[in-house]
Amino acid sequence: MDSLYDRFAHARKLRGFTQSELAEAAYVTRGVITNIEANRKMPQMPYLVLFAQILNVNLDWLLDGTGPMEPDNERSKILNELYKVCATLTEPQQKYILETIRIMQELLNDD
Repeated sequence: MDSLYDRFAHARKLRGFTQSELAEAAYVTRGVITNIEANRKMPQMPYLVLFAQILNVNLDWLLDGTGPMEPDNERSKILNELYKVCATLTEPQQKYILETIRIMQELLNDD
Protein backbone atom coordinates (compact mmCIF):
# COMPACT_ATOMS: atom_id res chain seq x y z
CA MET A 1 0.00 0.00 0.00
CA ASP A 2 1.85 2.97 -1.32
CA SER A 3 -0.49 5.84 -0.55
CA LEU A 4 -2.67 7.20 2.21
CA TYR A 5 -5.64 6.55 -0.05
CA ASP A 6 -4.77 2.85 -0.39
CA ARG A 7 -4.15 2.46 3.35
CA PHE A 8 -7.40 4.28 4.13
CA ALA A 9 -9.45 1.95 1.89
CA HIS A 10 -7.60 -1.11 3.22
CA ALA A 11 -8.28 -0.15 6.86
CA ARG A 12 -11.94 0.63 6.12
CA LYS A 13 -12.51 -2.75 4.48
CA LEU A 14 -10.49 -4.63 7.10
CA ARG A 15 -12.58 -3.10 9.88
CA GLY A 16 -15.77 -4.07 8.06
CA PHE A 17 -17.06 -0.58 7.27
CA THR A 18 -18.85 0.26 4.06
CA GLN A 19 -18.17 3.75 2.74
CA SER A 20 -21.60 4.81 3.97
CA GLU A 21 -21.07 3.37 7.46
CA LEU A 22 -17.71 5.09 7.85
CA ALA A 23 -19.19 8.35 6.62
CA GLU A 24 -21.98 8.06 9.17
CA ALA A 25 -19.55 7.28 12.00
CA ALA A 26 -17.44 10.34 11.09
CA TYR A 27 -20.43 12.63 10.40
CA VAL A 28 -19.37 13.26 6.81
CA THR A 29 -20.98 12.42 3.48
CA ARG A 30 -20.26 9.22 1.62
CA GLY A 31 -18.77 11.39 -1.13
CA VAL A 32 -16.00 12.45 1.25
CA ILE A 33 -15.00 8.81 1.74
CA THR A 34 -15.27 8.12 -2.00
CA ASN A 35 -13.09 11.13 -2.82
CA ILE A 36 -10.43 10.07 -0.32
CA GLU A 37 -10.27 6.53 -1.65
CA ALA A 38 -10.23 7.73 -5.27
CA ASN A 39 -7.27 10.02 -4.48
CA ARG A 40 -9.31 13.09 -5.37
CA LYS A 41 -9.15 14.83 -2.03
CA MET A 42 -6.75 14.82 0.91
CA PRO A 43 -8.69 15.13 4.16
CA GLN A 44 -7.68 17.77 6.67
CA MET A 45 -5.72 16.62 9.70
CA PRO A 46 -8.62 16.69 12.20
CA TYR A 47 -10.53 14.30 9.93
CA LEU A 48 -7.50 12.04 9.52
CA VAL A 49 -7.21 11.83 13.30
CA LEU A 50 -10.91 11.01 13.54
CA PHE A 51 -10.71 8.35 10.82
CA ALA A 52 -7.67 6.78 12.49
CA GLN A 53 -9.61 6.60 15.76
CA ILE A 54 -12.74 5.16 14.16
CA LEU A 55 -10.73 2.62 12.15
CA ASN A 56 -8.47 1.94 15.14
CA VAL A 57 -5.22 2.38 13.24
CA ASN A 58 -2.01 4.24 13.98
CA LEU A 59 -2.17 7.74 12.57
CA ASP A 60 1.46 7.56 11.39
CA TRP A 61 0.70 4.36 9.50
CA LEU A 62 -2.34 5.96 7.88
CA LEU A 63 -0.45 9.12 6.93
CA ASP A 64 2.81 7.74 5.59
CA GLY A 65 2.92 4.00 6.16
CA THR A 66 5.42 4.15 9.01
CA GLY A 67 5.06 1.92 12.02
CA PRO A 68 2.55 -0.84 12.53
CA MET A 69 -1.02 -0.50 11.38
CA GLU A 70 -2.37 -1.66 14.72
CA PRO A 71 -2.00 0.69 17.67
CA ASP A 72 -0.42 -1.07 20.62
CA ASN A 73 -2.81 -0.27 23.43
CA GLU A 74 -5.52 -1.83 25.54
CA ARG A 75 -8.30 0.01 23.68
CA SER A 76 -7.09 -1.48 20.43
CA LYS A 77 -7.13 -4.97 21.88
CA ILE A 78 -10.67 -4.53 23.19
CA LEU A 79 -11.95 -3.14 19.87
CA ASN A 80 -10.27 -5.94 17.92
CA GLU A 81 -11.84 -8.54 20.22
CA LEU A 82 -15.25 -6.90 19.80
CA TYR A 83 -14.79 -6.99 16.05
CA LYS A 84 -13.81 -10.67 16.05
CA VAL A 85 -16.80 -11.64 18.19
CA CYS A 86 -19.27 -9.54 16.21
CA ALA A 87 -17.92 -10.83 12.89
CA THR A 88 -19.21 -14.29 13.81
CA LEU A 89 -22.75 -13.05 14.44
CA THR A 90 -25.56 -12.69 11.94
CA GLU A 91 -26.37 -9.23 10.62
CA PRO A 92 -29.49 -8.89 12.81
CA GLN A 93 -27.43 -9.90 15.85
CA GLN A 94 -24.76 -7.35 14.92
CA LYS A 95 -27.40 -4.63 14.59
CA TYR A 96 -28.81 -5.58 18.00
CA ILE A 97 -25.35 -5.34 19.60
CA LEU A 98 -24.69 -2.01 17.90
CA GLU A 99 -28.04 -0.59 19.05
CA THR A 100 -27.36 -1.83 22.59
CA ILE A 101 -23.99 -0.07 22.60
CA ARG A 102 -25.54 3.14 21.27
CA ILE A 103 -28.22 3.07 23.99
CA MET A 104 -25.54 2.48 26.62
CA GLN A 105 -23.54 5.39 25.21
CA GLU A 106 -26.57 7.68 25.37
CA LEU A 107 -27.25 6.67 28.97
CA LEU A 108 -23.64 7.34 29.94
CA ASN A 109 -23.69 10.72 28.19
CA ASP A 110 -26.82 11.72 30.12
CA ASP A 111 -25.02 11.33 33.46
